[in-house]
Amino acid sequence: MTLDLKFSLIWPETLLTALLVLVMCMDMVLAPEKRGRLLGVTAAGLGLILLLLLTVGVPLGQAFHGTFASDPFSIAVKIFLVLMLLSVVLVSRPWQARMGSMLGAHLLLVMASGIGMLALASANDLVLLFVALELATIPLMILTALDRANPLAEEAALKFLITGSVASAFTVFGIALIWGYSGGTTNLQELGGVVLGGNASPALTFGTVLLFAGLGFKTAIAPFHVWVPDVYEGAPTPITAFLAGGSKAAGFAALLRVGAALFGGDPAVFDWPLTLAVLAGLTAILGNMAAMWQKNLKRLLAHASVGHAGFLLLGLAVLGTSGQNLGLTALGYYMAFYALAVALVFFAMGLVSRAGSGEALSDYEGLAKRAPGLTVALLVGVLSMGGIPLTAGFIGKIWLVAAVVKGAGEKTWLFGLAFAAGFAMVLSIVYTLMIMRTLYVAPGRDGESAVAVASWEKAALFVMAALLIVFGVWPAPVMDAVGPVMADLFQIGQSSALIAAAR
Repeated sequence: MTLDLKFSLIWPETLLTALLVLVMCMDMVLAPEKRGRLLGVTAAGLGLILLLLLTVGVPLGQAFHGTFASDPFSIAVKIFLVLMLLSVVLVSRPWQARMGSMLGAHLLLVMASGIGMLALASANDLVLLFVALELATIPLMILTALDRANPLAEEAALKFLITGSVASAFTVFGIALIWGYSGGTTNLQELGGVVLGGNASPALTFGTVLLFAGLGFKTAIAPFHVWVPDVYEGAPTPITAFLAGGSKAAGFAALLRVGAALFGGDPAVFDWPLTLAVLAGLTAILGNMAAMWQKNLKRLLAHASVGHAGFLLLGLAVLGTSGQNLGLTALGYYMAFYALAVALVFFAMGLVSRAGSGEALSDYEGLAKRAPGLTVALLVGVLSMGGIPLTAGFIGKIWLVAAVVKGAGEKTWLFGLAFAAGFAMVLSIVYTLMIMRTLYVAPGRDGESAVAVASWEKAALFVMAALLIVFGVWPAPVMDAVGPVMADLFQIGQSSALIAAAR
């Protein structure tokens, strides 16, 4: 049997691996005072990969005997993930002095996790999906503990390790059951054919439930979200941004691939649409409700990210209804601009932290007087995450709810999900107003110095904030680009279980 190794399909992962090796070699030979060059080399390498993805592209096809798929969906996700890796490098810049000799290890682990995420986007087989999931997650566990000066880092990493190990056990056991009761296959397209053929036995369905539990941990879906607040608070700010944006996007990319094949079938065995709807509403409400009571900004954003996972799940809850196309398109749109808002907020937090402030909300009191431009950019990111009008986050949430309402024509219980999503939006407004009050109304402390922001940092803040507003007012170009990509994933031919669900 040949290896079926097609470098034309896996060149993004190959180039990122080569960049990792280059940075590792440089880290071993560079003098301590020149270690900052690693950031520039990493950013340049990622920029080159992004440029090649946008100009040269990746051919469509499959490698490794059908386990690795290069399709419009995977290519779009890889472009997004490389952008997220670049944003992590950007957010890491204010933390360079604090990282010190660990900067090289930080960048290496980020790229190692990125390789796993890129592979996860193309995983067309459950075995490759599990390997890529572990490659993406294990470096993040190490990165969480990398900040030795933070007393919460080790506790956060330990909780991440324990819960991640349990999730991995669920995933492996689920894959084993799926393999055993599907006729000995782990290929997603073939598994879709098994479900479509009416062969979804209870054991196969239970394996799918366990697999979903493992992916639910990755994407912070309730009740698998309990690790999020502690890990987000204990991790270095750049890694928190990576967890909230890149890690969640990669997890949902895997969830979409699994959903395209398995989240259908006979409701008498397991009603996936109803299950996803219940989890979506529960996740959105719990996350946003818990965020209102937080006094630490990173913990607040951690709970808010759980709420965002609930909104993203709305796009899967409408599968098999007339709202499916709108829901999937809105899901892709919302994920992209949620990640952009995350990068903006955590970049601004890094700049404030560099000036000597902490992570408590009280440390941001009166920030508008010390750094008015920075505060405006931070506020735009928070407004988008909160779903306030004239931002991309608002458009994404509205369209996701609209897709649920449209799908309620076939499944009336989706009206309950639409109500839950609307209630969650109201809750998100509460913590958004709380942050606004902290930034602009609270008097602040006497003697606090102004926050120094370099010219390139101001430019980066302006660009990210402008994108959130421009595409919040004019979303059509992004929606038109995202829609066909999401639709292509769910047009897998006769092997798709969703064909049966839509009938």
